[in-house]
This record gives sequence, C-alpha cells and structure tokens, in this order.
Amino acid sequence: MVNDRNLTSYTYREEVADEILSRVGSYIELMEKVLKVLKGRLNR
Repeated sequence: MVNDRNLTSYTYREEVADEILSRVGSYIELMEKVLKVLKGRLNR
C-alpha cells in the first residue's frame, strides 16, 4: 500500500494509476480489518 502511494506521488502515468486502482479493493478490506481491531482495543 505504501509503495503504491509513493508511486502516485510523483508519477503521472495512466498505466501505473490503472494498476494501483485494481488493488484498491484489497486495501479497503485490509483497512476495515484494521478498524475492527482498533475499535476492539478502544472498547476494552
């Protein structure tokens, strides 16, 4: 995820953007898991 962020910071190539876009769904799932864990820790 961090590598993709770095690629988009200074590169404006459409093929790179399309490749990263294809991975966004997995990032959303990952961040939802992280959020669930953090909420669980907060409610202890």
